[in-house]
This record gives sequence, structure tokens and C-alpha cells, in this order.
Amino acid sequence: GKIASNQYGMHFINSYHIFSENKLLGSGVRSFRHECEKYSKDYLSEVYQYKVVTDLNGCSSHPHNIYFELASETGLIGLILFIILLYFLIIKNLKDCLNNKNLAIAISVLISLVFPLKPTGAVFSTIYASFIFYYIGLVLFYKNNEDKKI
Repeated sequence: GKIASNQYGMHFINSYHIFSENKLLGSGVRSFRHECEKYSKDYLSEVYQYKVVTDLNGCSSHPHNIYFELASETGLIGLILFIILLYFLIIKNLKDCLNNKNLAIAISVLISLVFPLKPTGAVFSTIYASFIFYYIGLVLFYKNNEDKKI
């Protein structure tokens, strides 16, 4: 069966269920803290047949993963726009990293910040997003000024 064994797992499960009820537009920015209350341990065990082996209910201010947060709070529209942004910033600029070490460093840090398999801070309410947007700005700066000596 499905197992929910720690707080992060419960956050992810709750954000998935919030997303599944609000697929297109999400539940609203910074709404996870309120929406997650619907998915108690008992509810998840009864309705979705999860074997919940933690005393924690999975509620928090955010789901601790930027992709789960974007999916549950902004829906497919917000998540897809974010992924498209990352694609154009990272994938389309990888070949230029060979000749531009500053761009390579900025993209490397950006990749580490948006790596999908790690817990993260909230996108909409913590300084974590500031780091992401700072490195997005650096990538754009180094890409647009690659022919100039900086």
C-alpha cells in the first residue's frame, strides 16, 4: 500500500491532493497552509487507503518543494510556465557555458536551487525565492553580456 512515513511525505501527499482538486489554476498563492487541513491522517487513511505511520498531519505553511508548491497553489498554468522559464534559462544556455564561466556558475547554482528531488523553502513567502530570482537575473545578465569583458 501507499505509505506516508514522515512530515515531508505528508506535505507532498497533501499538495498532490490539493493539486488534484484544482488542476488548472491551483488553490491560490499561499493557500497550502489552509487547504492542507482537509487532508488529516484519518482522512488519508480512510479515503485514499494510505498507511500513515507518522503522528504528523502534513500541514505547514508550504509543501517544502517548489514543484509541489507551484502545482498545488498555481496549478498546471503556474507550474508549466515555471518549467518553460527554467528550460529556456538552463537547457538553451548549456552550450554557452563552455565559453562563459560566469554563466556556467550561475546556471549551476540555479540548477542546485531548483533541483526537483529536494526539500525547499516556499516560493512565495521565504527568501528562498529571492535566491532563485537572483540567479535567474545573473543567468540573463551573463547571457546578454557574454561578448563583453566583465
